[in-house]
Amino acid sequence: MRRLAAWLVLGLVAGGCGDAGPDRWAALYKGGQRSWVKESTLPDEPQKKPRMVIYEVTTYEAGARPSEEQVRVSRELVDRCFEAAKRHGWFQFKNGLDQGYRLLFGDKRHYAKREYIFDDAVLDCDRPEFLMYYDTPKGKGLAGLMFYADTPTGWGPQVGGPLTVWHYHVWAPVQCMEKELLLVGMADGQGRCGKGVPMHRSPEMIHVWFIDRPEGPFTSSMYLDDDEISQLMERREAPPLRIEDSLRLHDAPEPVCG
Repeated sequence: MRRLAAWLVLGLVAGGCGDAGPDRWAALYKGGQRSWVKESTLPDEPQKKPRMVIYEVTTYEAGARPSEEQVRVSRELVDRCFEAAKRHGWFQFKNGLDQGYRLLFGDKRHYAKREYIFDDAVLDCDRPEFLMYYDTPKGKGLAGLMFYADTPTGWGPQVGGPLTVWHYHVWAPVQCMEKELLLVGMADGQGRCGKGVPMHRSPEMIHVWFIDRPEGPFTSSMYLDDDEISQLMERREAPPLRIEDSLRLHDAPEPVCG
């Protein structure tokens, strides 16, 4: 089981039942307003098309708001991660490579560090599983970090309550995952993997963005418009939380407690 820093646990405690409920809400991510259903009602089998879909998941129902402690923890998580990126030099692409981050199989923007993917830390800003780099006219720009939950099917801890919505991918074609965590290839026509194990689903993950995103710094969307791309080489401080925008789109609060 991975460990969560004590200061992050405060956000879970402040949320009441946290992620201890029997079922969660899930929404197929398509951008814009979400339509939430109980996660237990999702299909057992992967979709035929498209090749990959994203499901967002939360233990929070519509109607309430994050507690003051959850807002504080959310703000601190973004600030700590931003400062960690500066401290480790990750805003310079070469430093990320020099420290062991490598482009994920079949990806263009997620750079993974094996040591951190297989360690016991959760939401550790000094040990992010992924750095997210985008191409800009001035070179690779760090857009943010991405973190995994504790196990391949573990629930991501919503330390910021409804502000910190996690997501996972479901693939139509079989993917090969080392230790069910690290994507290393695609299966052959018979669904077999030369390395790793056959999987249709990724672990849960959450982004911490370092630019001002319309849905806030934890949004699942990977799409950046030209204005957002331009921010990548010009940031001087961590972005705002955009609490109202995030809550309106996710339509989420009250914990699912029973």
